[in-house]
Formats: sequence, structure tokens, C-alpha cells
Amino acid sequence: LSTSLGRSLTNSLWFRHLTGNEDVIGRVRAEHLDDRFLDWESGHGETPFFGFINYYDAHQPFMPAEDIERRFAGPTPRKNEVKWYGLHEIQRWTQDDWTAPQIQREMDAYDGSIAELDQDIDRLLRELERRGDLANTIVVITADHGDQFGEHGLMDHGNSLYTQLLHVPPMILAPGRAPSGVVVNESVTLRDLPATI
Repeated sequence: LSTSLGRSLTNSLWFRHLTGNEDVIGRVRAEHLDDRFLDWESGHGETPFFGFINYYDAHQPFMPAEDIERRFAGPTPRKNEVKWYGLHEIQRWTQDDWTAPQIQREMDAYDGSIAELDQDIDRLLRELERRGDLANTIVVITADHGDQFGEHGLMDHGNSLYTQLLHVPPMILAPGRAPSGVVVNESVTLRDLPATI
């Protein structure tokens, strides 16, 4: 994907149909990342560790598992409608390129992707708790951007500085270190995350 030829090939509907892959080439789903992390973490014993898991499941193209997508799909399911746009082209599209039902299906798929990722993170945290490691682990959940679904006439991200893209709530789980239930109402920046930890 780091070459023009690679991007052209992976954007090709013909190539994606031929390979049966509507998803981003090389995307590793959250459940597999969690399994890799848990395997890695189990070898550390009492040694302190820093882990970073970069989930991509709630990123365009939104492709939640079918059972989860059905929970959010409206009267007209999306059914992998993702194949009608190029994976690297969507940032150039505006709301005018989409119909209202298409935008709604995209929002439903986004909601399904968030719900699926939420389940995967819950599974990871439960396993860390079962191992007795969660009580001594600081967990930070955040993201680098949000998405737009027709707000300001725009779709996706990387094309504006509106609140929909910039307002990403960080969550910190640090038993005994951070007070529970506290909400910080001031704007903060992810630049401060290392210092906060």
C-alpha cells in the first residue's frame, strides 16, 4: 500500500472481487490483535510493560461482523455496500456524492463497528482481570479522529477541522490511581497523554 501501483491495485473493484476481499488489505481485526497482545503479555510475569494496540475496526471502511451489523442496520441493510467506493478515495467525497439512505447505512455500519470493538475491548479487559493484571494496569482508550456523516456537507475524515473530527473522548482506567466517574469538561489534547500517564 506504500506504492502508487499497490494503492491502484487494492482500490480496483476487479482485484477486490477477484480476491474476495472487500476489506482493507492487511487489516487485522481487534479480536486477533487482542489474542496477540494477551499471548505477548502472558510472557512478562511481574515485569512492568507498555503495550499499544492500534485497532482499525472502527475505521473506514466500516465492516462490522454480520450479526452485529444486523443490530444497527435500518430497513435497507448495507450488505457490504463498501465495494462501490475506492478505499482511498472516500476523503475526497462530499455529502452531495451520497444519498440520504447511503449515509444512514454508513452511520449504521460505523455504529456496528464501534459496538464490535467495544465487545473486543471488553473481552480483553475481562481476560486481564481474570489473570489478576488489570488492577495493576493503566488502560487508556482514545482515537486520533472522529468521522463526518454529511455534517458540513462532508463525509469521512481528513478533510476539515470540525468538532466531529476533533472531539475524541479519551478514557482512562487506572484503579487506585485515577478517580472513577470523573469527567473533565475542558478541552484537552492527546499531546498531553504521556505526561498524564
